[in-house]
Order: sequence, then structure tokens, then C-alpha cells
Amino acid sequence: MPSTRTAVYFDGHCLSDYFHITNVQRFPAGRKVGTRAVGGMDGVAVTSVNMQPITIKMQLNALQSTKAARREAMRTLYGWLDVDTPKILRFTDDDGLYYLAIPSTMGQLKVWQTADAIKDVAFYVPCPVMYGTDHEVSVNSGASKSITIGGTYPALLKVTSTAAVRNSTSHAWGVTADGGAYMRVELPSSSSTAVTIDPVQRVATVAGSAVLPTIASDWLELAPGSHTITEHGTGAYKLIWTDRWV
Repeated sequence: MPSTRTAVYFDGHCLSDYFHITNVQRFPAGRKVGTRAVGGMDGVAVTSVNMQPITIKMQLNALQSTKAARREAMRTLYGWLDVDTPKILRFTDDDGLYYLAIPSTMGQLKVWQTADAIKDVAFYVPCPVMYGTDHEVSVNSGASKSITIGGTYPALLKVTSTAAVRNSTSHAWGVTADGGAYMRVELPSSSSTAVTIDPVQRVATVAGSAVLPTIASDWLELAPGSHTITEHGTGAYKLIWTDRWV
């Protein structure tokens, strides 16, 4: 249902300092269900269920007392929202949780620079979850580590090392989750090197250069709860993730 929020921040800017914000509309993400026909039975079998992107809408009215000041506030807003990648969208009554969103009304905003009336603002949220606490855990070389994923939605596990040394058998370095799925990259030599495996950006680097993970690697997406992470190769490393909520 439409609602009024105490304060709204986008990319670190407090929109509520310049605007009275009302009619905030946030609706739960829909699900897209994949199906296939199965011989010998009625109906279909469900093959996948994926959350769909959402759009958050709100109305803004400039707070300033003069028309010139209200128009300047609109121009300031345009500068804040003129971004080309998702940024943090936060409502102060969400207990620290936030979205990653990108404004989807920029064409309309160009007209706003000469207006001061209430306008609709829409933010596109490509991954319709809320982000919470950031975690970073340091692990000694060769050690396993038990971690706990919070929230209510799987978290993406990033792994970094400044001195990774490949496994002598496979010539790869990486980590394994719960003895099953793993993320690894091939290292060109037995010398220690910097490695980053980032499932959020879907990129891996060795000594600063982009590489492809090994063929059987997975971008680790860990469900809420406890997990044991083991190292493949040696070298102190870090595990980094953000709790996510639906």
C-alpha cells in the first residue's frame, strides 16, 4: 500500500532535506515460474522459480518557499539521480536495510529542472532483495572457516587473497563450500599472487587481470545458515558477503 516514509536517501543524498516525500509504493517481487510438459501426467512440472525486478515509486514536492529555490532543488535532484549504475536506496524506517536501485525516469527529470510541482519518481530494482549487514572474515592459510549467513535470501560469497598459492595437483586456487560447490581459478605459476573471485560482479582476477573461473566452478550463493568454507591451495584469504532479505 502507498505510504509516507520518514526520510529517503539515494547514493548518500538525503532527498527528504529538499522534498516532502509521500505516496511511496513498494510491492513484493513477483515470481516467474518455468514449466515443462511431462508425458503421462496432467498439467506440467515446475522447472524454476525466479524473482522478478521491482519498481519503487514516490512523489516529491519541493519544500522551499520561493519558486526559484524550488526549481534549484529540482536541478539538484536531477544531478543526484543522473547515474548509470544501481546505487543504494534507503528508507530510514527499514532498520538499516537498503535496495540497490537506479532511477528509471531520467527523461522526465529533464523537464523537472524548470518545474516545482509534485512529480513521480521511479527507481528500478533489478535484484528485488534488500541488503543488510556487510561481513568480512579473515582466514589463515590452509584453514577452514565456519561462517553464518544471515537474512532470509542467499548471499553471494566473495573471496580475496593477496598471496594465493595454487594447489600442486590442479594448479588452481579457490574455496569450497560445505565440501561441494566451489570457486577456483587457474594460477600461471607456483609463485604467490593476488586473487579476487567476485560473484556479485561476476568477475575473477589474478594479479589484477581478468580471468575465467575453472569450468566446474560455481559463483557461490549460500543460503541463510551455517556453512564451512575450505581452501583449495594455500595463502591467507578473506571471505566477504552481505546478508540479503526478501
